Amino acid sequence: DDIFKGMIEWQETEEARAGSLESSDEEESEEAMIVKCLQLMSEGHFKPNQQIMLVQPHNEQEVCLLENMVHYLGVTSKISTQSGTEGAGGVAELVLEILQGPCEENQEYFCKESPLLEILNRMMRSKTRNDQVEEDTLDLKVTVVKIFQALLEGRSVESELYAKIVGIVHLDVLQSYVQRDLVSVVSDAEQSDEGGETGSKDGESGEKADGELKELHPLQTAILVLMQMFFDYEPSLKDEIRLPPKIEAMMGRTVTSVEVIWNNSLQRRFFHVPEICHLISDTTKAVFVEEVDRSTQESKLIDFNDRVYEVYREVKHQQYLKDINVYWLFSRTNQNNATWFCFFLCLVINGLMLYTYEIIDDRPQMTT
Repeated sequence: DDIFKGMIEWQETEEARAGSLESSDEEESEEAMIVKCLQLMSEGHFKPNQQIMLVQPHNEQEVCLLENMVHYLGVTSKISTQSGTEGAGGVAELVLEILQGPCEENQEYFCKESPLLEILNRMMRSKTRNDQVEEDTLDLKVTVVKIFQALLEGRSVESELYAKIVGIVHLDVLQSYVQRDLVSVVSDAEQSDEGGETGSKDGESGEKADGELKELHPLQTAILVLMQMFFDYEPSLKDEIRLPPKIEAMMGRTVTSVEVIWNNSLQRRFFHVPEICHLISDTTKAVFVEEVDRSTQESKLIDFNDRVYEVYREVKHQQYLKDINVYWLFSRTNQNNATWFCFFLCLVINGLMLYTYEIIDDRPQMTT
């Protein structure tokens, strides 16, 4: 409890002094290390440590650390400084870690008994100001979007948490981030820090005409996953959110889903497809499905694991070929096409030989 109070006091002091904080750097670093330690305690979705952040049943006096986390994020969301961004990023990662798994008790508290959702909305609407670094600000917003996803993790679309979060999240803000070229925004900001020319003006930076986006920022892919979760809950939202045609096409390519039985109910889990997965050829997929050993459950699992490493080696090799711009020539698909070409070429050659083959004086001879 005292840790978060000290961090809040430090942030408020820095906001008043606007940057002359050399004497407080060491203290802030020690507190940040404690926050990181709390995060690592819940690493691997360790539920007992996640629950102890909310209640300590064996303590004489219980302390709700979740309340302190929310209060700290609320304070830093109003502070437009780089240290505020870094502090909020550390605590946001802690909040994300104690939610994933999921931890249902923490989900219920954050959604129903705290103003976390409103604070997260404020953080998503904030703009880079003063000494804030554009890339760090975007990284913080990536964590914020993942927190929204974690609050819905393991929940079916009938859950009341879905209705609450969909009703609070500002979809127009999410839509605006998807339509911007954030990769260029970060690049322009880095050039500006190095003394180069700045990018376009505020409010116009990163915005391009439909179809000009060449690469998605991690924030945009995280938002697309969250949007797909919302669309699965309420399909009518697709009519309210207008996305560029190219982004619409990317929705099926960069975000996909699987159906799993979770908490005794069938759920769709949406996730981002890494770009390297698109290097897996259709031939490799077909061979993988057709040739895996299905004689027993154990042999199927063992053979599956062995083949996964083979596919991974092939994908890494294809990635290398792509880096040197010869991927289009040396690929599994082209290899398969070359095999079929040779097969039909052999058929033609043998057909011509049969057509020109004659028997003269009971001795086989070739006519010329």
